[in-house]
Amino acid sequence: MYIQNVIFGSTLQGGHCKQCCSQCMPYNCPTKRRSSTSETTRLLPEHTSKSSQTGSSTKNRRGTAGLRTFLSRRKADSASNRIVQPAGYYVYQPLNHERRDIRILRLKKAKKKLSPLRCELMQMTLSLAQEQSYEAVSYCWGDERQEGRLKLDDTVMHVPGSAELALRALRLRKADRLLWIDAVCINQSDRIERGHQVAMMGEVYRGCTAVLVWLGVENMDSDGIVIQAKESMQRLLGQIERESSVRGESMKQIMYSQSGALRQSDTGISQLTSLAALEAYYNCSWFNRLWVVQEAVLAPRGICYRGSHQTDLSDVLRVAAWLRYKRGPDVVRGIRSAANIWRYADSKRGAYMYASHQTQQRAADDRRRYPTLAVLLSDFRDQKTSEPRDKVYALLGLSSWSMRGQRLPQLLEPDYGKPVAKIFADATRAAIMQAGNLNVLECISRLESKFYSKDELPCWVPQWDISFSEAREAKGLSGAFYADDRTPMQLADQGHDTGPEALELKGIPVDTVKVVTPVLTLNAVTNMLWSDGLLDMVLRLLGHDGKRRDSDWHGSLYNNPSFESPYASMQNLEQALYETLSGGSAYGLGMLQRHMQLMNHTRICKANQTCCWKSAHHTTFRQHQIKKAAPIIMAICENRRFFVTAQGRMGLGPRTMNEGDVVTVLFGGKWPFLLRDHQSHHHLVGAAYVHGVMYGEAVRQQLSAGVQARWFDIR
Repeated sequence: MYIQNVIFGSTLQGGHCKQCCSQCMPYNCPTKRRSSTSETTRLLPEHTSKSSQTGSSTKNRRGTAGLRTFLSRRKADSASNRIVQPAGYYVYQPLNHERRDIRILRLKKAKKKLSPLRCELMQMTLSLAQEQSYEAVSYCWGDERQEGRLKLDDTVMHVPGSAELALRALRLRKADRLLWIDAVCINQSDRIERGHQVAMMGEVYRGCTAVLVWLGVENMDSDGIVIQAKESMQRLLGQIERESSVRGESMKQIMYSQSGALRQSDTGISQLTSLAALEAYYNCSWFNRLWVVQEAVLAPRGICYRGSHQTDLSDVLRVAAWLRYKRGPDVVRGIRSAANIWRYADSKRGAYMYASHQTQQRAADDRRRYPTLAVLLSDFRDQKTSEPRDKVYALLGLSSWSMRGQRLPQLLEPDYGKPVAKIFADATRAAIMQAGNLNVLECISRLESKFYSKDELPCWVPQWDISFSEAREAKGLSGAFYADDRTPMQLADQGHDTGPEALELKGIPVDTVKVVTPVLTLNAVTNMLWSDGLLDMVLRLLGHDGKRRDSDWHGSLYNNPSFESPYASMQNLEQALYETLSGGSAYGLGMLQRHMQLMNHTRICKANQTCCWKSAHHTTFRQHQIKKAAPIIMAICENRRFFVTAQGRMGLGPRTMNEGDVVTVLFGGKWPFLLRDHQSHHHLVGAAYVHGVMYGEAVRQQLSAGVQARWFDIR
């Protein structure tokens, strides 16, 4: 195979040129990292000094310790070799995007692990590369200040230190290896090339023979920890097979309910399993990065390299999912992230099946096989990227458009010159149009971002660059709601009248917020659970001390002869309050009902002296019940406000809501939304739970009363 590159009239062999270039760039990669303004990749000659000769003649060290010490030794070498005049620069040959060109790195064999990395960079079409059987490298760039080097003929290319460590771990002793690695195979300084290559990245990983995952050596004190972790993985894999055989269910059926909710196991893991070793194994940056998701999912198979040890990627992800099921949400973040990736990567047991794994699935299964962009954005919101645009671009390879071989919508074509706020708005609009519903709008929040101002981001666009935080945001509302009465979404086309920042949707206004509590906190919920009855509970929610009986809600509304309560009896009112505070969660509702029954029972027994318990016993019992119930109710109510509408409906809304906000059902939305009127347009406050609206009751009532649906200009 030969490569002939023509730049400035020169013939280039092996993809490099000895002519000098006037510019240079650092090796940081904007597809996973922050962007760079330079134009070419700088290559420096490898100088030899006494210290570097000593290092190169050192006896070859194998295993984790050798890899861990390599970068520090290289740093010492660099300090003693001050480069005065570079001998050459590497100039990338422009790729032919119409021909779908990529670059493949030939990593040449070496017997010694610490021998210089000698490589050849080849340019070819993607189809030709697939014929050559290349492997793709997946790794985490890590600290950009850690510098590594590889040799391209007589020049030295500076790369991230983690890339050099990965290549050293993957280099073979007796044969060359064809690899695709982004730090080298993409010209990171060419913004146009970067966009085209990012759009092809899903195909690059689908077309490789395997993905080689370099997990690094971070947080691994010794090889013994990795060995213990691998032994523990085998025990857990055995436990999965035994429980599946005994119960006659697959791993997915054991772990998830029919509604898709993750169950919590009532049994633990074997005492022989070293949880500490497993946590150390998963405690690395790779599992928490967003780009690795498609790399793990799309490749036909994967191998994890942790130090000098190899493990099948599918086993690593399966074990993480099992640990999440057995141990609950308190496992380390790396395990939680790996468990989330498993749902997509395990073609036999996960939630989705991709065409690269199962090509014979029926077209009717497409929605299960190919999640919508809205689902991808929501599921992987917590995965990290250094470049905020990659919160969208890193998921395109998993989208149904890419998986079906369709062209991406123009809104989603990667462009690293486009403003971040514009990319997020275009991605959200495309996600809404693809899904045909408004589920993605549940993710909206308004926090400070360093990549855009609040005025730049329309109110209906989630902040995809900011991970979900329980301390600042409310968890999603559970339940199979259909507030729109299953009316199809009606989204107006973008026009000159509204502009790209507007989302014009059709819907029906149903009510107005009249009374709003402060943001619910653990103290507020605990205080509420101490209540002695329905009215006392409401008063505590509204911020009263339990002695007043003239609250706005009960006194002004329900004692007003002109007001018609939607609840026919106090029993209905009590049930509505419980359902509201549980946010429609059946489990939360059951817990709250049992709690209040026990509270009422102990109160009556204490008042009538029909129980042998002393007063202190009653107090202790109530404290115990509150301690059990408060976290469950708090998980639903935290960072929300309890409110009552003008028509007496109760609800839970976002912390940013105010009195006067309009409860609106937008077609295509399974929840009602709170909108704030700004004369010429509306501001989207967020999704809400409103009792008596969640199952289409309000829509049917309004339509039967002759209320017409209308367009809402949201921006």
